Amino acid sequence: MKEEDLSAIKRYSIVEYLERKGIKPVRRTPAYALYRSPLRAETHPSFKVDTKKNLWIDYAEGRGGSIIDLCMRLENCTLSEAIRCLGQTAPDDTAYSSRKDFAPNNSQPVMAANGARRLISISDTLPQHLQEYLTKVRCIDLERAMPFLKCISYEVMGRRYQAIGFANQSGGYELRDNGLFKGTIAPKDITLIFTD
Repeated sequence: MKEEDLSAIKRYSIVEYLERKGIKPVRRTPAYALYRSPLRAETHPSFKVDTKKNLWIDYAEGRGGSIIDLCMRLENCTLSEAIRCLGQTAPDDTAYSSRKDFAPNNSQPVMAANGARRLISISDTLPQHLQEYLTKVRCIDLERAMPFLKCISYEVMGRRYQAIGFANQSGGYELRDNGLFKGTIAPKDITLIFTD
């Protein structure tokens, strides 16, 4: 398969693909569509499609990717079968702005800096419930981990939350609460830890 053909398949709108399968969003904005996950039964929507980047993420699973990844999951098929399936159903006039709008397979959309998550404060002291999550659930030695961790307070649509923050190389934070949420305060990047 030519690279142009694969790029054309990745331009096929995930929202349109889901609509053709009879899956409708619970909420729709110009930037995203929110669904109850088509990957399992759930009552609260946790499946988001970034309509500008044409990427999806299932927050409950912490996984996401391109339309090809989604097709492989929904159809329970291989990569080549998903490409063949999407190649047959994708509209010929699929529009996109440029190739840079798309990320490789298995990448997850990152919330934009202007998006829903707004940083409020950063503290060196983790609340007791987050400390207990790290020690009892994740079996992490707090004495060794604390130099790398912060308590991040952030806001989403007027509601305030706290999470464990792990600083990355670009000044953003990878976030985790007591097992229910994983996310990012942009920019997203890796973190290298060197020990003597």
